[in-house]
Amino acid sequence: MDNYDKFISKLYDMLIDSEIINFDDKPKDIKEKKERLEGYLAKLDRVQDKALSNDRHIETLRKLYYDRYVIKREDIPEGYFKSLEKRYLDEGHGHYDLVNPSSNIDKQLKEEHINTIIKEQKDSLDAWLDYFFGKDSDYLPMWAKVWAFQGMLKIGNLNEKKDGYGRRSNTAVNPFVSLDAEILGKCVKLLEETFDNNDITDKEIDKIVASGSFQKLYGKLLANKKGMKIVSDEGRWVKYNYETKEEADRKLGRGKEPEYLKLYNSLQGYNTSWCTAGSKETAKSQVCGGDGYHGGDFYVYYTKDEHGEYKIPRIAIRMDGPSIGEIRGVASGQNLESNMEVVLEEKLQEFPDNKQYQKKVHDMKKLTEIYNNHKIRDLTKEELAFLYEINDRILGFGIGRDARIYEIKESRDKRKDLSYILNCLPTEIGFTEEELFTTSLVYYDGSISYEQYIRLKELKLSLPEIIGGNLSLSELTNAENLILPRIVKGCLYLNGLTDASGLKSPQFVGGHLTLYGLKTADNFVAPEIIGGDLCIGYKVPSLKHMTLPRICYGRINYRAFMYTLHQIEKLQQEESMNFFEKMFKTRFNRRGFTSGIYAITLVLIVSFLSVLLGIILLNR
Repeated sequence: MDNYDKFISKLYDMLIDSEIINFDDKPKDIKEKKERLEGYLAKLDRVQDKALSNDRHIETLRKLYYDRYVIKREDIPEGYFKSLEKRYLDEGHGHYDLVNPSSNIDKQLKEEHINTIIKEQKDSLDAWLDYFFGKDSDYLPMWAKVWAFQGMLKIGNLNEKKDGYGRRSNTAVNPFVSLDAEILGKCVKLLEETFDNNDITDKEIDKIVASGSFQKLYGKLLANKKGMKIVSDEGRWVKYNYETKEEADRKLGRGKEPEYLKLYNSLQGYNTSWCTAGSKETAKSQVCGGDGYHGGDFYVYYTKDEHGEYKIPRIAIRMDGPSIGEIRGVASGQNLESNMEVVLEEKLQEFPDNKQYQKKVHDMKKLTEIYNNHKIRDLTKEELAFLYEINDRILGFGIGRDARIYEIKESRDKRKDLSYILNCLPTEIGFTEEELFTTSLVYYDGSISYEQYIRLKELKLSLPEIIGGNLSLSELTNAENLILPRIVKGCLYLNGLTDASGLKSPQFVGGHLTLYGLKTADNFVAPEIIGGDLCIGYKVPSLKHMTLPRICYGRINYRAFMYTLHQIEKLQQEESMNFFEKMFKTRFNRRGFTSGIYAITLVLIVSFLSVLLGIILLNR
């Protein structure tokens, strides 16, 4: 029995023991285990593909993961709140009762800590989910995704004495371990090498891989990861040219180094966290195409090392055909370092589709300025509004959110900041459900369900002007008397509406806006800015009488296809054309001899009709 079959058998046992998959009987035969698990993985692959085709399904799938893996508020251990009480007392803040709070101050403080724990766990889990749901992980087989994800859930805190990570408990309050795409790729590659009986020099790594434990392997590599030694920001760009897989293989056959291999080798030993550095196969797919990538040129900005050679990778620009596929840096979460923003801004001028990335550069420069100054001076109202994303999203270049956003806000009085930004009383800022139902709020830092909306109506309270989370009103079948918030920073779900009559959209929706039940988009005015996708239903026949958003950072789902805003604008123009305009546009867009024939024929027909009409008029 080969190593792969043995590993699959162990993975099957782990999933059975964790109740991820269930069967009435538990076979001991490795062959039967393998067949069952491969069937389960194939089914999981189909379910994921179906979910990714529809934003509603993605959010449903995400919620399932939250429900299963994110700690419930009632499971947060009492000892955690006791440790907080001691810390506040030791730091001179006085006595707080967070175990059994009775005062409003204690209740609010405990609620804020609970919300922070849950939000940080969701955010850290999202980093893994977004990666596995996205194209960047297409190179991984489904067994590797399941193995890595289930192992990640067991990784606890760093234990520097043991040079690795401990095991995570079910009541852990800390976020899930950070995602490092490069190390993830190496883990899978090392395991696959054991399947092929390849020799691995490091005996300890060999032992860990043979055990099939992602928790131990990933934790070991992550704990031993050394920070990049930066000696200079002076650098130069290197371009790795697109070539087909056949061209690359021919080069290898002649003893020459293909472009993707030059790229892969140049990234080894620098701990960029880029998946490109994780395996040769990923680098090959990104440059040559395959595994979900179209392939394209790849640009890397290298700065000088201690020997004065341009070898330290700092910025990557991966092309997806003729367009920019992604941009990555080497800061936390693959975000861009603050001192690299000017370098990238200058380079972007070379690309025709650079506009969508200019906002990211602008936001990162502004965030850098705030980060460098927030400890030495008061932030302006404009800077705080930017930091709290009141009117727009902060866009970065990494897989996850830029860690500096959380770091700055963690040191601040959120209620005080928000009341200052919004020119309202601190009591008009709400963080708890109790505050939501006490008075009409200007800002509510949470999500609101349909049930909560109904209760607000019963209490004759309006929706807050700004909602920090999601607003789920899919049970509404019409927009009569519906007054939506000015800003919804999360997603807005209005899937029960069949038409948009009387609907006044928010100015800004930070996440997805879903209107899957719409049968007509006539007179629908979309929010000015949408941070996620706009999903307007499969039954809408036309968009010609709809006002599109000014900015949509995601895609627009129309007639079961995903479009960019620019593509939808062109489509809307075409839908608004009359018959003759469409005919001219269609014919003149054709190429070659055929287009000339169509054009001449059309002109002759129009001329003939004009002459015929003139003869008829003269004979009257």
